[in-house]
Amino acid sequence: MSQHFKKWVEDSGIDYYTYFIKAWIAFNSWYQQKYGANRQFSTERAIINEIKRSSNDFSNAIENYIEGTGDDSDNFRAYLASLCKALQDCTIENGEERISFSQIVIETNRYNQVNENHRGIRYFIERDDSNNTVRVVVENSNGTSKYFLDQASGYSIEEIKSHRQWNGLTSAQQEQLEQNYHSINPRLPINLIRRPHEKLEGQSFDERNYYECGSFDFVRNQDSSRKADSITKGLIEILYRLRNALFHGELDPSGDTMEVYKYTYLIMKMLIVKMR
Repeated sequence: MSQHFKKWVEDSGIDYYTYFIKAWIAFNSWYQQKYGANRQFSTERAIINEIKRSSNDFSNAIENYIEGTGDDSDNFRAYLASLCKALQDCTIENGEERISFSQIVIETNRYNQVNENHRGIRYFIERDDSNNTVRVVVENSNGTSKYFLDQASGYSIEEIKSHRQWNGLTSAQQEQLEQNYHSINPRLPINLIRRPHEKLEGQSFDERNYYECGSFDFVRNQDSSRKADSITKGLIEILYRLRNALFHGELDPSGDTMEVYKYTYLIMKMLIVKMR
């Protein structure tokens, strides 16, 4: 067998990186036309956030496929499950964060305050995104022995731990404060999947809370006040972050990563065709 033959065989596969780039360019053309003239959306990140937040052709296409019946919806759900599996089988990072449906930040955490009494101690934590500060007060329930661990440089548990008054707390109080502090993390990741076998292990399982897609169940809307479903927002975020990993040179290409971009492309292709 000649070396030329072997090389041609190795190169005969579809280059899904290139196909995904072409599909993204089409998507880019759509969202620049729709949002590009608005100064409020001066960056691609701002545009992507708006696509996740509002009703539009792209997010509607995702929801129609996930909710729908027929071959196209079946194929879309199968591609979504395959993309989830492919991301589990390899590590692709964007901005030093692994891209995954099981730990993803889809929007800024709307919970920005904790006011809790625990074992005679009051924990008050408030994140103010307008001036990038965090207010932390730990005190006895009767208002004595107050500890102030304020931050003027945004959310950072390590900065809290380096605060002089942190050492005045007991280890139990430190643990409780850290737990409460985590709940107001502006970039709090959530898990959008659960495997079907978990239905048998949990206390209860309501099929209305999940979309069944291949070997995975994807979480349905976690909050009725949201305009788009969590999985819709999550998929848009993952597509964007996979785009960034590829465009910004963060990707280490391999057979496993090609598998990720195969299903990324197939999903993008279905969406942009539906938007025509």
